Amino acid sequence: MKGSRHVALIGDHKQLPPVIRSAEAQALGLGLSLFERLTQEGVVPSVMLDTQYRMHPAISRFPSSEFYDHALQDGTVDGAGNAHSRLSPPASQHLKTNSTTGHHPSVIFIDHTGAESMKERSRVNIDEAHIVASIVEDLLLNNPQLSGGDIGIIAPYVAQISLLTRLFNRDAKYCERFRAVLGDQRAMQLANVEIKTVDGFEGREKDVIIFSTVRNNPGGYIGFLADRRRLNVGLTRARRGLFVVGNLTTLEAGKRTKREAESITGVAVGKGADSWRRYTKFLADHGLVVRLEGDSLGQALYGNLNAKPSSSPCRYQPPHSTPLITLN
Repeated sequence: MKGSRHVALIGDHKQLPPVIRSAEAQALGLGLSLFERLTQEGVVPSVMLDTQYRMHPAISRFPSSEFYDHALQDGTVDGAGNAHSRLSPPASQHLKTNSTTGHHPSVIFIDHTGAESMKERSRVNIDEAHIVASIVEDLLLNNPQLSGGDIGIIAPYVAQISLLTRLFNRDAKYCERFRAVLGDQRAMQLANVEIKTVDGFEGREKDVIIFSTVRNNPGGYIGFLADRRRLNVGLTRARRGLFVVGNLTTLEAGKRTKREAESITGVAVGKGADSWRRYTKFLADHGLVVRLEGDSLGQALYGNLNAKPSSSPCRYQPPHSTPLITLN
């Protein structure tokens, strides 16, 4: 348009597209970006840069098969096919050591029964937020070289982001708990943990990502998660370790209400439900699901409070609804 002789477009149409707020523009087809339109037409030559240098190969395995037809190659392995040492998975009490390799897995799904609830026009899962906080606490406790800035927390709902931000930065009882478990200096790292929506984390990366999926309801409705491009973004932000937290049964069902179907538009919407079903099967087939119930749920809700002696008094008391479970 400006007289250029050559134009190159660089991007990934398998991840989230631009946000179209105008219903009129959406109806006229502008929800499909120029990049994606040209790729689909197949007239303009396109080249796929097929080698990723971010993720441990165990993290990229499912996205490669699900979103890129197995075309994604790993530039994070040596000549013998071993992952680079800088991508070694972090230690965590939530992860079982692989009996063959002696290492922790790079991907884990934390399955729990905590129900979601509505907050204004968004969704929140309070139990899941407590579980996420315990995972971060556990990671900082068991990995001295891991800093708060190496950890990212993502969720599809703004209400969940607000809750997690409050727990990590402004909740007085949680502040006392973190200091009691981690010590004053180590607890200061929590302020550097980045908490954003999945959309807000596109193009970003962290050593460890905790993906809070939020949805858990008897009907199996997953809302925004039904966009497979959002799933692609969520699963590909981590370099060393990916924790996905949610309810396996809800994600397997993958339903949308009529209102959700009408308000969430786009080519990839709806296909995400199938992608989630395949992902849950992938996790189960590879033994990557940790189910929290009974004592293990209590442990995950209240973390390492009694696992490490405190150097200073801690007045933190958990809610009365569930008894505190001491870690074994």
